[in-house]
Amino acid sequence: MLFDYLLSSTKACGELEKQESLTYGLFLQPHSFTLEQNSIGEMVLKLEHSNHQHYLFKAKPKREDLEQSDLEVLTKFTWQHITDDQNQVQKQALLLNFDPDRVRYYSGCNRNYYKYSIENNTIFHLGHYGGTVMMCPINLQEKQFEKLSAKPFHFKFDYSTTFPKLILESKYQPNMIFQAIPRKKALHYPET
Repeated sequence: MLFDYLLSSTKACGELEKQESLTYGLFLQPHSFTLEQNSIGEMVLKLEHSNHQHYLFKAKPKREDLEQSDLEVLTKFTWQHITDDQNQVQKQALLLNFDPDRVRYYSGCNRNYYKYSIENNTIFHLGHYGGTVMMCPINLQEKQFEKLSAKPFHFKFDYSTTFPKLILESKYQPNMIFQAIPRKKALHYPET
């Protein structure tokens, strides 16, 4: 495929000049391309330049696709709280399971859930709280999560490890970090 016309602007780009030259070359020189799905299901554009070099481009999803993708990642795993605080002893790590409309959490005694919604990487607590009330010692992880989730909070994923990490951020409470583990169906949650 040959692109005959290329509209561009002329700016002083400094360090980006090499990248810009490559971009012009990709579209001005004859080349072939294929659209394929990679091993993790992402669409990839493979472009072969006339100099026989190959370039890969990943599709950038639309915002609504990202939100759906975030929900898929949240609901795919059980999330186990991790801490590097030596003073915080965890007999049972706080576990979270996200379902499409509710988050369930458990840390060894009480089993709780609440309804939520997601918008722009923010989780909104919708109320409808439920759970058990047993005579358990105060669980600091549980209380920290309840304080954090009382107001809308942001989340992001860290994909630098084999399983992703979930980072919950709030301007009102300290961040909480959770490691993804294979999804557990039975976390001793209340029937709803």
